[in-house]
Amino acid sequence: NMFMQNSMMSTIISYAGVLIFVGLTAYDTQKIKEMNINPKNKQSLQKHKHRSEYWQVIEGEGKVYLEDSEIKLKPGDNIFIPKGSLHRLENTNSQNLMIVEIQIGDLISEDDIERIEDDYGRV
Repeated sequence: NMFMQNSMMSTIISYAGVLIFVGLTAYDTQKIKEMNINPKNKQSLQKHKHRSEYWQVIEGEGKVYLEDSEIKLKPGDNIFIPKGSLHRLENTNSQNLMIVEIQIGDLISEDDIERIEDDYGRV
């Protein structure tokens, strides 16, 4: 179910209900990307060993599960995901959920992900 398109400026990764536009900017210790989550879809429950993340909600509504907390999100909201924290982003609305994500850490890699639970069979 994975679709990938590479160009000099970006990569688009799609898993069923989650579309990720990667490559707004990327360096060894930071990356900025746009995530679009379709209505009633969610990310895998996951954590990262080498990076923290900062999310800014651009459009849509949803909620983030961060460790033992559940936090509602709307346009203009932002949240910090500390390195090593268990988290998941879910679109709870009938419209697209767009997030700008800033990754910061000693190793920025799409391989730095430990999936605990996943709707798309990637555990």
